[in-house]
Amino acid sequence: MTMSAETFEQVVQQYAAKLRMRIARQNASFRFDEDELMQECLIRIWRACRSDREVDSPAAYAEQLVSSVLIDQARRRARQRAEPLIDEHLAPQPAPAEVSEQAQEVLRVLCALQSIEQRRRNATALLLQGHACAEIAGRMGMSEAAARNLAYRGLNELRERLDVDTRVAG
Repeated sequence: MTMSAETFEQVVQQYAAKLRMRIARQNASFRFDEDELMQECLIRIWRACRSDREVDSPAAYAEQLVSSVLIDQARRRARQRAEPLIDEHLAPQPAPAEVSEQAQEVLRVLCALQSIEQRRRNATALLLQGHACAEIAGRMGMSEAAARNLAYRGLNELRERLDVDTRVAG
């Protein structure tokens, strides 16, 4: 079946009840707003109609469409949960002395990092930025095991240098 903008109303009339039934069945564990899900399904059907998308099996398309909409809604909900509840502007700001101490500590770490051999420094910096060993390996063109060893040896060397600086300063 080729859908066009003219057949949108016919498609909706023919499949709306089936879509609602599929939404209710698949949404049982998620408990999303079924009207919102239906609206999103209708929007996607409208887009499919406008693009002259070829649909061989409307029933299979409806099943896939509902699953896709539910997955997207679950991802949206997960992102919303991950957002911080406290507005950064309303959060208490650190005192100027704390900011100064933090800046000095960052400079101390950067200086210690600069004293490490370059390949270790690069791997360690990527690890400190939150990259996984597999990502570091890909970026640096080496095996994951080599990247892990390089990064963690760099971390150990960084700790040693920072410990020495603390002992000298203390």
